[in-house]
Amino acid sequence: MKIFLTSITAIVAIIILAFAMHPFATEEPPTIQVKHDQQPAKGKIVSRIAEFPIYANQQREIETLRTAKQKQQTGIIPVRIKIPAIQVDAPVIQVGKTTNGQMEVPNNTVETGWYNPGYKPGSLGNAVIAGHVDSKKGAAVFFYLKELQAGDEILLADKSGRKLTFAVQSKKSYLAEKAPINQIFGSSTNRLLNLITCTGTFDYERRTHIDRLVVTAKLVNDTALKKEVPKAPTNVKRSGDSVTWYANRAPDVVGYRVYQVEAEKKVKIASVAANERKSVEAKRGEGTRFVVVSVNSDGGVSRDSGSVD
Repeated sequence: MKIFLTSITAIVAIIILAFAMHPFATEEPPTIQVKHDQQPAKGKIVSRIAEFPIYANQQREIETLRTAKQKQQTGIIPVRIKIPAIQVDAPVIQVGKTTNGQMEVPNNTVETGWYNPGYKPGSLGNAVIAGHVDSKKGAAVFFYLKELQAGDEILLADKSGRKLTFAVQSKKSYLAEKAPINQIFGSSTNRLLNLITCTGTFDYERRTHIDRLVVTAKLVNDTALKKEVPKAPTNVKRSGDSVTWYANRAPDVVGYRVYQVEAEKKVKIASVAANERKSVEAKRGEGTRFVVVSVNSDGGVSRDSGSVD
């Protein structure tokens, strides 16, 4: 009897232990719900095109596309320079070398000079434009060049109306005799523009300033580049109180605009960045329909998509 009870006790203990290790083993374990429509982390916003935020990976793709287009372009012979940040709007003349091999400069304080033995602005390489900083009468055309900051725009135009936009990258001062000539005037895999003027202490014996200020800018836009028109979004449809669509997978598409159309009047109701969910709330209304357009990095806008009520 004692042996029998001991056996029963052992069996019960095993059963209890089994349940302790695997409670409710006959039921399905609880599951974790994964939201498949959550958006991936986008990273840091590095710029904007129109109303759309641009992230680092997008910026790299856009710059790659622009570079590929720019490789097909030649430079310009500039006739006008504008620098809005310092209120410069001046003629550009062509200059060459002096008898001692130095770059010529305009013989007045209101014009600037493009070094025509060198690279044309807009071509691969370092184009150079120089201007005076001051004179006995006061400030000259490039007097405020030292005030420029990274990102400030420099606009050049030729006589045909073609326009180039450069964005300031850096500014540095050098002793005139120690300026890095190859870096300022030489070749480059980028389309660069260097603006040069005098700075530093004035040397009365030599009748010039002892330093040179160099502002370096990079080409960011060329009106000669053909603007591509993106394709319209597809599969635009209604889902409850929302309008949804398929993404345009072109790498230069930066976003979408959603419009409400009523009695032939089109009103924008939303902007959606390229890497955001392709869905906006748009409640039905009598005689109301909705269309979506794609927008690319050049500002090109597609035709309207098919409409939904």
